[in-house]
Amino acid sequence: MAAEISRLRQEVSSLDAEIRSFRREIIALKAAANLGVQRQQSSSSSVNAGEAVPLNDSSAMSSPSNLEIQQAIDDEMAHLIQLRSDTQAALSAARTTWAELRAQSPQEAWPGSMPP
Repeated sequence: MAAEISRLRQEVSSLDAEIRSFRREIIALKAAANLGVQRQQSSSSSVNAGEAVPLNDSSAMSSPSNLEIQQAIDDEMAHLIQLRSDTQAALSAARTTWAELRAQSPQEAWPGSMPP
């Protein structure tokens, strides 16, 4: 049971790291899309060269292919969050079971405990 708790704890940690990494990639993609929009707009006469486009500007992600990319990103993030949630629930259940087992058995029967 202790090995299962340790494994689940490591899995939650790995999923959290993957989610953080994925979020950084999303930010980089949005920044790159924003830069492309800024370059397009700065080359046209309707925008001043020094004017910035906000990161949440919908024009950066409005083409059909970009909308498909956005949907794929949303789906992947939802999947990662669901995996983390499921793993945390399993970890919580394993910890509860572990605590119940330890409460029902005498302390000298616990692994690593010294006999009286």
